[in-house]
Amino acid sequence: MANITRPNNFGEVVPGIYRSAFPHVGLHKTHLKGIKTIIKLVKTPYNEAENEFIQVNGINVYLLALKPNKDSNETNECSEDINMVMKILLDRKNHPILIHCNHGKHRTGCVVGCFRRLQGWKLENILEEYRMYAGTKFRLLDEEFIERYEPGQIRQINSAFRPF
Repeated sequence: MANITRPNNFGEVVPGIYRSAFPHVGLHKTHLKGIKTIIKLVKTPYNEAENEFIQVNGINVYLLALKPNKDSNETNECSEDINMVMKILLDRKNHPILIHCNHGKHRTGCVVGCFRRLQGWKLENILEEYRMYAGTKFRLLDEEFIERYEPGQIRQINSAFRPF
């Protein structure tokens, strides 16, 4: 019998919204049960078992592949892509929802950081959480990305996710 574990960097962002590294059905089936929506931030394809699990369980998958913030000449812009992710996250019809990239550190960390901006968290607390998941592999360009994010009109629809 396979060892059932959590995906790397698995965590609850708020009730109904989770984050992780790339999930694998063979190892992480328990943590994927009940997920209604997945926001996949990378183009890495799911394998046959994962595609079957998604189909059988009626999970909606949104592929919103973000470029990594590795090179200052090619960083992501705080754009409509992030606002699209925020709208999916804020729509409770999509819950429970899982956000993931390959390692659950950088792209996922940026999305969660932007979500925290919507919640009104202080930047220092957002970056502390980002670094907790990224570990020693944190990227200053990711932190700049989170800091530059301006939710704009999305602020008007986020009252249900204010910090406690």
